[in-house]
Amino acid sequence: MAVNEQFTEKNIPIFTLSKDRSPNLVFAESQTKKHRNEIGLGWLITGLVIIGEIAGGGIVALPNAITAAGPVMGYGMLILFACIAQYTAVQLGDSWAIMQERWPIYRKHHRQPYSEMGFRAGGKWLRPVIVCAMIATAIAVVLIIIGTLRDLSTCRPVAATSPWTLHGIFHAYGTLVFAYGGHGCFPTIAHDMKKPYRFRRTAILAFIVTGVMYIVVSVLGYVVYGNSVGESVILSIQTVWIQQSINVVIALHVFLSITIMINPLNQEVEEYFQIPHEFGWKRIITRCSTMLVVVFVAESMPRFGFGGSAMMLISFIFPILCYLALKTLKKLGSSVGDYHRPSIQEPHLLLYSFNLVIGVVGGVGTTIVSFQSMMADSFEPPCYVRPFLTSFDTSVTHDITNCCGAGKNVSIYGSPERHCSIFDAY
Repeated sequence: MAVNEQFTEKNIPIFTLSKDRSPNLVFAESQTKKHRNEIGLGWLITGLVIIGEIAGGGIVALPNAITAAGPVMGYGMLILFACIAQYTAVQLGDSWAIMQERWPIYRKHHRQPYSEMGFRAGGKWLRPVIVCAMIATAIAVVLIIIGTLRDLSTCRPVAATSPWTLHGIFHAYGTLVFAYGGHGCFPTIAHDMKKPYRFRRTAILAFIVTGVMYIVVSVLGYVVYGNSVGESVILSIQTVWIQQSINVVIALHVFLSITIMINPLNQEVEEYFQIPHEFGWKRIITRCSTMLVVVFVAESMPRFGFGGSAMMLISFIFPILCYLALKTLKKLGSSVGDYHRPSIQEPHLLLYSFNLVIGVVGGVGTTIVSFQSMMADSFEPPCYVRPFLTSFDTSVTHDITNCCGAGKNVSIYGSPERHCSIFDAY
């Protein structure tokens, strides 16, 4: 495309390219049609893709989150956050549809993911990968249910619960936001749809199905194990083959879905360093380096509550702000003045304000709690440091199961000394 080449619709300029190839965006006054791709995913299949993308590793931490916040606050937050995440996902889809409708430049590939509300992740090969990730998640949910029910008769009579605390609520907040996160990839998925403007249906379907799975797992985990459950419900399941099978399918889910989860970061890094779009050694080195940095940070701060900080911004705050700006510009077009103050209907304003308050207050509180936990006396050295510490014992003398009961010493096999691990309470 030549510099300063213009795209027009009914002889009305929509955007131009400046000398640095950055788009100068101008809204057209005329009404445009909704954009459709020649090929792409239907809204139902896309919903399954989103389920496979968001419903994964976070599901195993839900029972612990409910225990930390208490059943009333825990289940209330679980349902509330599902509604908020679904609502903001719909807003992302609508924002992307507006951009494709008004600016043809966004109907093509873009490396700048969230900042430009869209990019294309990887083509047709990525779709079956994410569907396989969804299947792995479904298998994990079924295995968790089976394993929990097998422990029901032994663990339910001795299950103990603790009163909720403010610290526990913020801990649960971060876990639940992380469990419903994934909004950074939604513009990618919407872009791969044949009719991107139908992403609303996709988001509603995905979050309803995901919410049902989350409720089932969290209810069973809380009722059967109580406060004996650790940060992962997997370790509380006492049937070893089920426990190991869940680990395998969850690892499979993460392995498959990481390609789309980390893609926005890869695209930003490649754009910053001007890496060619074509596959080559520069792209290999860049993406491998990005993954190494991510793994290093994760291993350095394994207990930091990521969900309540960055995930909160991506899932709760930015979708609302982007949608408000784009919706206002769409309605007013070029008549927007430099000092125009857009008006919002009061019901919508109250809803947006509520979501923003929940996001900001919860995010700040969760970040503070995460730093406190990271700096506490229970901080464990990263795995790459432990071999050099003579005082740190890395030997394993117990099984890998968090047994149930108030004393964490009730096993379905009868011998806690042999089958119960040393419980690491939150």
